[in-house]
Amino acid sequence: MPILAIDFENATSARNSACEIGVTQIDNGEITASRSWLIRPPCWPNFDFYNVRLHGISPKMVANEPTFDEIWQEVQHWFAGRVIIAHNAAFDIGVLRDMLTAYNIAIPDNPYLCTYRLARKVWPDLGKFGLKTMIRHLQLDLGKQHRAEYDSKACAGVLIHAMTKYNVDTIQDLALKTDTSLRTISQFGHDAPVNQSREIPIGDPSLFLPDHVLFDKTIAFSGTLESMSRAQAWQKVANIGAIIVEKVDSRTDILVIGQHDGKKTGVDGYTGKHRHALRLIDKGIDIQLMSETEFLALLPG
Repeated sequence: MPILAIDFENATSARNSACEIGVTQIDNGEITASRSWLIRPPCWPNFDFYNVRLHGISPKMVANEPTFDEIWQEVQHWFAGRVIIAHNAAFDIGVLRDMLTAYNIAIPDNPYLCTYRLARKVWPDLGKFGLKTMIRHLQLDLGKQHRAEYDSKACAGVLIHAMTKYNVDTIQDLALKTDTSLRTISQFGHDAPVNQSREIPIGDPSLFLPDHVLFDKTIAFSGTLESMSRAQAWQKVANIGAIIVEKVDSRTDILVIGQHDGKKTGVDGYTGKHRHALRLIDKGIDIQLMSETEFLALLPG
């Protein structure tokens, strides 16, 4: 199945504020075409200073550009029949879904894969897996980073190198060999079960803290936090750059343990997640159990 790498640049921290989209097609393991479009976002002319400093796209640059619904008439043809990839797909797929929703456009059912998560499986010794790190490691020289076409090309380069390393011809085979999930755009959350009722939030890359102890950590929560709601806690760690999961497994780095009312615990007083984490720890899996107080002490501010 042919592949399309996508990337968005946003005007603000809101997911429905895309000011540029870039796409890169991959056919038979090679980049065959790429393109980008500037977008006048719904929030125009309000742009966040940090975002402008990051990508260089100003309100003036997009003042006379079409809105997303106008651009989609052309962009949607690039999506036809393709698996979508993005580096930190939780962000880009979230932006795509929210932009489509903002203009009452049907959300497509393309499957998608996150090359950030893929990179963690393929090159685990790198330690960091952001696009800048992957560009340097794979010696990709494609143009100006933090512009949508360039970043979509870099994302495509990550996938092509991974396919070459595993000697596979399809993204489906690569997903199987690396145990990297393929989901569909119309599903809620990133790597979330199909029947999940709560949407796992995405982080804003402009807010990520690469040097923070929680950055790139896979975090689960158990019980009720006294200081904030589960949704608020999710958003705070997502904005640091952590990966949020509902279930505890061997890939979980941290389990934050809140209070419980006794209804969801066994005779030992542990929740199912807490108990499962202890079993994995006994098997040698490195999972840090963290109290709410310890968790709060790590949050910025």
